[in-house]
Amino acid sequence: MICFLTALLLGFVGANIILGQGAFLVQLEQSWAAHFESAQVFEYGSPEDFPFEWSVLLKNWDTTLPALTGIILCFRSMPKKIWAVIPFSWLALTLIVFGTHKPWWSYYYVHNAVPLCWCGAVGLAALCETVLHDRRRVRRCLFGLFMLSALCWMGARVYLQISSIRKSPQIFSSLVLGEIAKFKPFTKFIYTDDPVFSFHTGIPLPPGLGVMSLKRFWSGDMTNARLAEELRTVKPGILLLGNTNQELPDLVDELLGFGEFTLVTGKAFAIHQDRNSSSASTSIAKEFRVIENTHYLIESVEFKSIEKDLKKLPGFCHVLVCEQSGGYILPLHIFCFGSGRASGGDELSSLQLASPPVATA
Repeated sequence: MICFLTALLLGFVGANIILGQGAFLVQLEQSWAAHFESAQVFEYGSPEDFPFEWSVLLKNWDTTLPALTGIILCFRSMPKKIWAVIPFSWLALTLIVFGTHKPWWSYYYVHNAVPLCWCGAVGLAALCETVLHDRRRVRRCLFGLFMLSALCWMGARVYLQISSIRKSPQIFSSLVLGEIAKFKPFTKFIYTDDPVFSFHTGIPLPPGLGVMSLKRFWSGDMTNARLAEELRTVKPGILLLGNTNQELPDLVDELLGFGEFTLVTGKAFAIHQDRNSSSASTSIAKEFRVIENTHYLIESVEFKSIEKDLKKLPGFCHVLVCEQSGGYILPLHIFCFGSGRASGGDELSSLQLASPPVATA
């Protein structure tokens, strides 16, 4: 135990030294605080929406069935063999804890898998020994049928997983990474909802936004306002946000009424354009939302209609616009915010995020 704790401590210290500037400790603090805080904000759902998936035991029936036999044998052997209590108690503990703990993420299953496989090994060994000494053909046939089915099931799963991995997007063919590489010499930080892009590009995430999990939002440690403020302070050179495959309208235009006053669709013009010309105007869509008990009137315009004008603005943030690049879709209505001024004299100082973070931890 002392050796394990010493190795764990040295690993933490080594990781902090390698990453430098205390970045590892900052990310550890962000994760630690969110894990032990109760849910206070439910804008992005709640932990109750992510219960333990008991169906995972059925999906792994090739391990679950032998494990049931192993559990019975361990339970019967406990008075004579003290060690038999370990796999049985371990599995029971993990099922109780993760069966009631919320949220539950799929990779938590590894905590259940270790004792489940241990119990399965005990049960499978006992069944093999029993069948070898049993001359009844029915039992041997049933056991052989189970083993053949289990081997076919495991082989098929391995084959499908390998095929899925081989068909997944490759780094060398990713158009997004190629676009980012052009701006890397001029970029200090990148903000993305998928941290793996920070790893592959070699551009660090802002320290305060290193861990963007739902738990941070649920606990109130991170809010939309704080996220926007962090981005304004850090000024990341690249914003890369992926489409979550949700079918959302590009623009939401609501007909808003306040008493006798009705707010209809408006028009936007540059200072040098003729306001009487319909071809020079851009429609402004409106949406009235309540975020964290605060009322917001959100006005949006279609990106393509102002793309040329935006590219003329001086600023510090590069805009990556791709319909679909290497399987990673970038929404067209995500803009960077800059320190320059538009031709009409209006300062660009706002940031609109189209989707919540989806990282899990």
